Amino acid sequence: VSLPLLRLIVEELNEIPANLGNPATKMKRILGQAESWYDENKSLLVRCGVKIEGEQHDDATVQEGTPNDGNMVASPSKGGPKIQYEVLQDAVESAAEVSLDLEEALALKKLLDDSQEWYDRAMGVAPKRNKRTARGKKKSNVPEKPTLEELLTLVREAPDQLIDTTTALQRLNMQLNDIQSWRLEAQVKLRDIANALVDLRNERKAHLGAPAELLNNAAILALKEEENDRASDNDENEVLKAEVESEEKNAQSMDIDSPSKAGSEEVASLTNGTESETASKLGAYRMIANFLKEAQGTAIYTVEEEIAEMLEKISEWLTKAAGYISHPAKLFVQRNFKELDHFIQDGEYLLKTAESPDLTQEHHIDDMSFLTDINSTWSSLVSDEKIRLEKLKSRRDQFKEWDEKVEEVLEEDDKKYSLDVLRDLMEEGSI
Repeated sequence: VSLPLLRLIVEELNEIPANLGNPATKMKRILGQAESWYDENKSLLVRCGVKIEGEQHDDATVQEGTPNDGNMVASPSKGGPKIQYEVLQDAVESAAEVSLDLEEALALKKLLDDSQEWYDRAMGVAPKRNKRTARGKKKSNVPEKPTLEELLTLVREAPDQLIDTTTALQRLNMQLNDIQSWRLEAQVKLRDIANALVDLRNERKAHLGAPAELLNNAAILALKEEENDRASDNDENEVLKAEVESEEKNAQSMDIDSPSKAGSEEVASLTNGTESETASKLGAYRMIANFLKEAQGTAIYTVEEEIAEMLEKISEWLTKAAGYISHPAKLFVQRNFKELDHFIQDGEYLLKTAESPDLTQEHHIDDMSFLTDINSTWSSLVSDEKIRLEKLKSRRDQFKEWDEKVEEVLEEDDKKYSLDVLRDLMEEGSI
């Protein structure tokens, strides 16, 4: 019930000559409570734009509707002094002393609820300093991080709030300054990561040759031979060096020339390439892991953290791809056939994301060439590895055909094959 309607009801009761007893007395008492509440909060109602019919409200916005239409809505004027949250809260709580729900009090409560909703969001994005998580440290069991867009929205909405948001806005601006400063640092680190990925791609080419020439490259053939003969407790480089030394000793003991200088340099180049490439891998992948950890330690979820999460998935795929390429023998085991096929499909999906990245906060990137450069860098490396894997897959399919021929020969006990046929099968088996 609105205050004007309550006044009207009591006025009509007073005009009735009969004694209406308790109901009339009760209504007069309620009106007295309402008038007392109104007198205490008149200036607040005016400031909040709650218009009372019959009263002068120079500062209030004209309100639509009549006092008894049941749709009273506060229309606060803008530009005036801010209201303390506690003052508005006290006014709403004191309205409980009135035996009826006043529409004016309900209108104030709506403003209070709206203000509380903004404050709750602000507290979630920029909590008080003693509750904030230090940079680089991540609290356990914390809720999902607020986004940069949520932070910016709160800052934009602050001036339109009826209540005083000075303290909360200071915390929001501090949070915004912190995260924007970190973003500038993050973009420099992302460019460093992109450069490290370029170095890794160059090392892969120097070590394995062009992607399409994988199985024609002497280095990968050496890797295959070394993998077959490698001792379980020695690494690749030591085995390659041991093979060179053994070959030189054998040549000397037989009193013939040692292996050609070119051949020795080829193996040495392979060994050095492996060490350099390993350093590039560790550099790029460690940089990605460290950057993601740092991003996860910030209080706000940014597009830079989204990029870090994307790069982590890419580094995982690249690491596994390098494992397949450096140890191709396991790809020729039947139980691993589908695994390789699915893995190549995963690479195709990654390349599609490079064309149209699925970043929810992409609009916060000021220089889109920054994102284009990063995507171009990692997608080039993924594309190279995918081509190499497809070369291995093609060779694996040839092996499957050869294996089926061999099975057919072995199963037919009665049929005899010429030596030439068997020799041809042996040669085909060297793929």
